[in-house]
Amino acid sequence: MNAPAVHPLRNRQGTILIVTLTVMSVMLALAAAMLRGTQLSRRQFRTELHVRQADQLLHAAIELTANRLVNDRPMSGQQIVSSKDIVGLHEASLMVTASPREAGGWLIKAVVEYPFGGLHPVRRRRTKVFLKTDQPQPPVPSSFKPTSSQEPT
Repeated sequence: MNAPAVHPLRNRQGTILIVTLTVMSVMLALAAAMLRGTQLSRRQFRTELHVRQADQLLHAAIELTANRLVNDRPMSGQQIVSSKDIVGLHEASLMVTASPREAGGWLIKAVVEYPFGGLHPVRRRRTKVFLKTDQPQPPVPSSFKPTSSQEPT
């Protein structure tokens, strides 16, 4: 008639197991969220890098074309070192057209796709009206180092 006494620790073993599993699942969810955040920030960084590279290619192509037009040098046969050869990352597709305007000067259009043939390429277009009176500055590479004869004394 008397029920056997139940030991108090026997009831807690199930509770400890449930608490442990809950804590482990919360930790796993936190780790998954951190991993996902890292993936998203890496993808965003890579996209921003591609956008900057495409903008730099556009700017360089338009300035190079404008310099050639000022100096009356032909554009045909122009060889440009690919970005993959310089930094070893990706190929780029760059197309520049220069057509004379009726009002004088030139209309320069440039289109770039970087990385060319990638999953998520960045495409940029820029159009610039260039007059012969405009004198663009010659491009100076950031790695320019004067030779010994050009160094100041």
